[in-house]
Amino acid sequence: MGWYARRLGGVGVLIAWAALVGGASPAAAAATHPPGYTIVHGSLLTAPPGAFDAGGHTECPTGTVVWGGGVFFQAFGGPTDSIEVSEPEGTAGWEGRVNNTGSSSTGFVIDAVCANKPTAYRTVFKTVDNPAATTAASTVVCPTGTVVLSGGVLSTADVTTVDAISMWAPGKTKFRGVMWNGSGSDAKLTVLALCAKQPPGYAIVRFTVAVDPGVTDISGATCPSGTSVISGGVKEASPTPAVPISANDVNTAHNWTTVVTNTTTAAMNVQSSAICAS
Repeated sequence: MGWYARRLGGVGVLIAWAALVGGASPAAAAATHPPGYTIVHGSLLTAPPGAFDAGGHTECPTGTVVWGGGVFFQAFGGPTDSIEVSEPEGTAGWEGRVNNTGSSSTGFVIDAVCANKPTAYRTVFKTVDNPAATTAASTVVCPTGTVVLSGGVLSTADVTTVDAISMWAPGKTKFRGVMWNGSGSDAKLTVLALCAKQPPGYAIVRFTVAVDPGVTDISGATCPSGTSVISGGVKEASPTPAVPISANDVNTAHNWTTVVTNTTTAAMNVQSSAICAS
């Protein structure tokens, strides 16, 4: 299942669909949450306008490890708000950095999804060059016998002209990130994945909408009955900084939310996804 709200002047809500890919059927999930499951909502942080990004992190409770996490702007953001970094911070929590190219400060929150440490839990990553005025992309693959719990992107840049323009799991063993470097200096892109033995009820739900020009779309994917969201992602059909991502984050225990604003002159297909487990 999936949903989205289309925002242009007023707010309208439309109901659409999502496809279940890879993993167990909804009926196969007996439990609601993985053991130790909790969502830690971070405090409201401030992103001042300017040339540099703003960031922070949210930590998991003692005795748990991070399974996923995300970032969202207060009031869902808009064309001047974008995510630059969203990644697991070791095993302890989630880190985020955001850009504000507007004229006034805005708020943002970093959330972490935590649970007991699963079997074969580990982080894998890959770093590639991201030269000035170019788009870079990379995919990491989990070790044999494991699946992706979540993933993230990290740029070495700290300026507001560098944006994450897609971050999602193409399949149950992979995570891919795409970064735009609009600065005048070279940078590095690192794509990370948290991997572990496949948990019960594991599934990936995908949901695609066409985002019209001038529209901010608030999209979501809903986990199958009996499972909980552990992470998610967002994929633009043609990744571009002209469609900034201002939210890619857990909404409730069963929903993942992404927000993009289309500042181009053509519609853009944007896919939200939720990774689910019990």
